[in-house]
Amino acid sequence: MATTILSGRSLVLTIATKDYSEQILDSAINFDTERLTFDTLAGKAYKYIDSNVTLDITFLNDAGESPDSLYKALWDATESAPDTTLAFVMTLTTGITLTGTVLPQYAGISASGADAQTCSVSLQVVGIPTEDLTP
Repeated sequence: MATTILSGRSLVLTIATKDYSEQILDSAINFDTERLTFDTLAGKAYKYIDSNVTLDITFLNDAGESPDSLYKALWDATESAPDTTLAFVMTLTTGITLTGTVLPQYAGISASGADAQTCSVSLQVVGIPTEDLTP
């Protein structure tokens, strides 16, 4: 099999049906698995408990670009319905997708010297994302 290299530009991230790819600098779905380990007389045994999944996003500060602002969309969703989920889809140019829902959260803003202002947020994914690995 030939090596396939996909860059970050091979990714489209849609949140609540809006494509924010032009604002997003990086994004990641991170899994933190909770697992118990037991030392038995026969060796180690493991028990899966749960997975905590987050969608972590860093994006250019677009707070004043309403109504197409990711910052404003997250702010409004968190302020008005913090326990209501937002759908997301991560799509690679190969057609492979990860879909799921996240809970909204206020994004933080960072600024440094002459650098562009950025925002970052870690959105709680509800459950485990669904994958479609067939391009």
